[in-house]
Amino acid sequence: MDKISETKIDEIPILKNTPKIEKFVSKGFQHFRDRILLAMHNLSFSEKFIFIKKIDKALLEIVNRHQGTKAVHTLNYYCKFPSRKKDLTIRDECYLTLRVLLTKLTLDHYNTDRKAEYDAKRRSEMIRVIK
Repeated sequence: MDKISETKIDEIPILKNTPKIEKFVSKGFQHFRDRILLAMHNLSFSEKFIFIKKIDKALLEIVNRHQGTKAVHTLNYYCKFPSRKKDLTIRDECYLTLRVLLTKLTLDHYNTDRKAEYDAKRRSEMIRVIK
């Protein structure tokens, strides 16, 4: 006989201490802001401003891509990120998480380009014309 037919109803284990399903607790806007500032710690203020502006614009285009036609003004497009003062919903936290990820990807790309540019400049300075 196989195992399935051998087991009895009394032998089926019952989980008595199952964990409760916890309610969603928002991390807050400051958590995501700190993550972005930590990733951008080595940039100047003007570079940070430009990066955040580009990333926000790109993310809003991604979010609003399938919201409907622009001719209909009754649709509510996502036009800005959540305020610091209100409680965040799961949707808002997903957008802010995506914002942090896009920031890190953009910074990685920017840093590799900047390093390649620095290496090329340094390499050209190291080469000297011998007379």
